[in-house]
Amino acid sequence: MKRKTREYDQLKGQWAERASPEDLDFIRSNVLKDVLRTDRTHPYYAGSEDNPHLTALHDLLTTYAVTHPQISYCQGMSDIASPILAVMDNEAHAFICFCGIMKRLEGNFQVDGEVMSLKFSHLKLLLQYSDPEFYAYLLSRGADDFFFCYRWLLLELKREFAFEDALRMLEITWSSLPPDPPEKEVELVGPPARLSESGQPLAMHFDRLVRRHNLAKVLHRAKALFADYLQSEVWDSEEGDEAAAESPAVS
Repeated sequence: MKRKTREYDQLKGQWAERASPEDLDFIRSNVLKDVLRTDRTHPYYAGSEDNPHLTALHDLLTTYAVTHPQISYCQGMSDIASPILAVMDNEAHAFICFCGIMKRLEGNFQVDGEVMSLKFSHLKLLLQYSDPEFYAYLLSRGADDFFFCYRWLLLELKREFAFEDALRMLEITWSSLPPDPPEKEVELVGPPARLSESGQPLAMHFDRLVRRHNLAKVLHRAKALFADYLQSEVWDSEEGDEAAAESPAVS
C-alpha cells in the first residue's frame, strides 16, 4: 500500500503533463462543481469550502480524470468516491479503492450508454418476473422506459439512502458483485483516449461554449437558414404550403 500511495502522489503531480491547460481547467471546474454539492450535510464534508476533505475529494477525482482519459470525469463520480474517502480517511488509499470499484462501474459513465441500456433491460425483465401487476401499471402509464430509475442504476442507489445507510448498502452490493480481481494489483492508470471512438472531446468542446455564444451571429445565421428554407423545394411541397398557412408572416 505504501508503494501504491507513492504512485498516487506521483500521478497527482503529473496533472499538467497528462492534460493540456485547457482540458485540465475544464476537468477541475466540473469536478469542483460536483464536490461542493456532494454530501455536504455529512460532518466529514461539512463546513467551509476549504474543508481539507473536499480538497482531497477534488484532487483524487481530478487525478482519476487525467489518468483515465477514455472516461475522464462524469457527473455522479463524486457520489461514488465520497463514501470511499469518508471511510478510508486517506486520499491515496481512497483513490486506489476508487480505481478498483471503477473497473466495475466505468461502463455506467461511457458515452455510448450501452451498459446503462443493458441495466434498464435487466431491470425491466426483473420487474416483469417479480411484480407483473406493477409492471403492467407502469406500462399503462407509459413509464415502462424506467427512466425514473436512471439515478438508481448510475449511482448504485447511493443517493437513495441516508449516508450511513448508504455505506452499509454499498458494502453489501459491492462485496456481492461477481469477483473480478486484478491479476497482480489495481492499476492506477487507464488506457489512452481513443478520440475517434469517443464523443467526449466533442462534448467538452460544446461545454466550453456555454454562455459564450454570440447571440447576434446565431440569430443572423438562423434567419439566413430560414430564408433558404423558404426558397427550397420543401417549402413548395404540400407540407410547405400547409406550414405557410399556419405560420405568421416573416419580415
